[in-house]
Amino acid sequence: MKKFLLIIEDDFEVLGNGLGNVAYHQYLPANFLMNLCDEIGIKMSFMVDVAHVLELKKNAARSSDIRFQILLWEETVKQMVDRGFDVQLHLHPQWLNATYKEPFFYLGDNWNLGRSKQDEQEILIKNSVEYLTNLITPIKKDYKLSTFKAGSWGLQPSENLLALFDKYNFKIICGLRKDMHIPSAGIDYRGLEEDTLPYCPNYKDVRKVGKNGNLVIIPLAYYSPDFVTLSRLLYHLKVKMRKKQDPSIFYNKSIPNEVYSNNGIKNKKILKFGMHPYLTHLKFSNEPFSYLKKSFDTVHKRFLKLEGNGIPIIFESHTKHYMGNYNNISKFLKYIITQYNETVEFITFSDYINNYMSKTKVICNEDI
Repeated sequence: MKKFLLIIEDDFEVLGNGLGNVAYHQYLPANFLMNLCDEIGIKMSFMVDVAHVLELKKNAARSSDIRFQILLWEETVKQMVDRGFDVQLHLHPQWLNATYKEPFFYLGDNWNLGRSKQDEQEILIKNSVEYLTNLITPIKKDYKLSTFKAGSWGLQPSENLLALFDKYNFKIICGLRKDMHIPSAGIDYRGLEEDTLPYCPNYKDVRKVGKNGNLVIIPLAYYSPDFVTLSRLLYHLKVKMRKKQDPSIFYNKSIPNEVYSNNGIKNKKILKFGMHPYLTHLKFSNEPFSYLKKSFDTVHKRFLKLEGNGIPIIFESHTKHYMGNYNNISKFLKYIITQYNETVEFITFSDYINNYMSKTKVICNEDI
């Protein structure tokens, strides 16, 4: 077992306000990522937003475009499984009770599943588990959902939500990160008791370490770039914004402001004073190679101070933002393969649960 178990997880979704198209934002970049993974000999986990496709299916009779997007979504997910990739659950609750006025979906303003009504939480989780199980078991008979990645990182309030994931036999929950604070979504992970290693959560407060149980939280690996690195990133993103694809090309009407401006995480607290003004986590989508390299080098160096082997590190991906950045992503993943071969092993969430979790350190409070 190597020192680090690197889990690439991709949030397979359209834009948070409901805009976009399965072909452009999901199928094409996901296919690129699968091809790249096959080329360099690794596997990864796709966290698929089932809340989105369930809403599409409710409105399938109203649009041939919606029916085509459903078909493409399902065939892409089945292709993931057929090619040996891991498929797990991701949910964006703003799709709950959405309204369709052709050709737009008007989504809700709650982007945190923990804030949803308890009966809505259970119905969505139950329906999502059943849907994915029915979709995938004809291809992979032993398929089991085991991991949940929170949409917009939202898991608060946590007590009922964690109890539901326990009820439906989930094993791993992710989305929390040190000092993440998004007031508009009711998300506040300041005071996270364990910000690096896997831990057993206290169901009443997901930030706290609890007793040994069925669920394990794997925190996102936090990273704070220095001022120079951040400046280069902002310049790169500014240039990218000029070339960014306008989502209006996917529609035959102007996008209503009510749809375009829907942003449930608009006041995310990410900046602070000092030489490291920006706190984020390991992720890749539209960043330059230099930023991606620096982020992983920095986190890898910090994690080397930890004792033991088999330490999971999550790398968050958003394929919906890959367009125009394929070369940087390819170069970066190949860099990790060559530079860190002795310390890093690429695995999936299912790999971790089946082969590593019982053999590696999980922080629990046995005194509770």
